[in-house]
Amino acid sequence: MTITSTSTVTTDISYVVSQSSGNTQRSDNDSLGYAIVFSQGTGIAQVNAHIKATGVISSGQTFTIDFEAVPKETFGSTYNINMKEVKSFVMYNEGTGTSDVVLVRATGTNGITGIFNGETGNYKLNPYGSFVYADYYGDMQVSTTHRYLHFVNTSEGAGAGNSGNINYSYILIGVTG
Repeated sequence: MTITSTSTVTTDISYVVSQSSGNTQRSDNDSLGYAIVFSQGTGIAQVNAHIKATGVISSGQTFTIDFEAVPKETFGSTYNINMKEVKSFVMYNEGTGTSDVVLVRATGTNGITGIFNGETGNYKLNPYGSFVYADYYGDMQVSTTHRYLHFVNTSEGAGAGNSGNINYSYILIGVTG
């Protein structure tokens, strides 16, 4: 059996600004054009694990990813993936209320502090926002002592029709161990 894959990581902003005056029209547009492409494998710029998941973090609760046992659902089966290296990770806060904030942390025992340059983080992930980590060379190693990333729902459910529960989705690529 042969497995092939291509994973493209893009994080960019593009803009177009137009101005009209009489018969004259001007525009300004640009973007970074940033993209990293990973192929199938276990070396530099290669990955062999691809995971996407969605869920809900209840108000005041914490969702934790264990990178040594990341749930994966595919082709009608569910199993856990044991990551060795995290090459790219994107978490999207699908919350819509102004207080739907998620804090991203690598605190406590066995936090994956490599995502925060050896620190514990406390990244504020606002509604409609995303947390992005990319590591082309695969320096972010997962081990029994560096494996947990926490997402804390700080929403109190204030406002009409707001339960405080926050929907999320994440996508992760890396190398298994």
